[in-house]
Amino acid sequence: MSMKTPAAESFGEITKLIEAARQKAFQAVNTVLIDLYWHVGKIISHKVKSAEWGDGVVAQLAAHIAQTQPGLRGFTRRNLFRMRQFYETYQGDEKVSALLTQLSWTNNLIILSQSKRQEVRDLMYCTFSRNASQNPCLSGLLKPQSVPMDKNCCPGKDPYLVEF
Repeated sequence: MSMKTPAAESFGEITKLIEAARQKAFQAVNTVLIDLYWHVGKIISHKVKSAEWGDGVVAQLAAHIAQTQPGLRGFTRRNLFRMRQFYETYQGDEKVSALLTQLSWTNNLIILSQSKRQEVRDLMYCTFSRNASQNPCLSGLLKPQSVPMDKNCCPGKDPYLVEF
């Protein structure tokens, strides 16, 4: 039986602090990115709706970003339209807005693409929320109906137990 030395216990404590700080940093960066994508989507949505921009201008924007920000990824024409869709889908939905930054952009896009029905998306956000203290399902703010998910919801996953 091996006994932990006081130094080894301190090492473990420091390792845990490092891991906790990494997780906080990841969440902070994720929150800022989701907020950025929200605002980019908002600008694109308003410009297109007001007929200031057509779809071709979004492609020009993607080219401009690629030229002026070499090495920056994620701002292709397709992703810019996804940002617009993200904004348009959730604008004014206060009950879900607290959850948007808790998930990665990829998971937000998966949820957005899985169903056109709001109640299914609400259920998925509640299921995927990592932060129980801010989960509107647990606090009672969001009460998704029990809805069966499409059989094609998540390839390779049980459609009633959606997990990543």
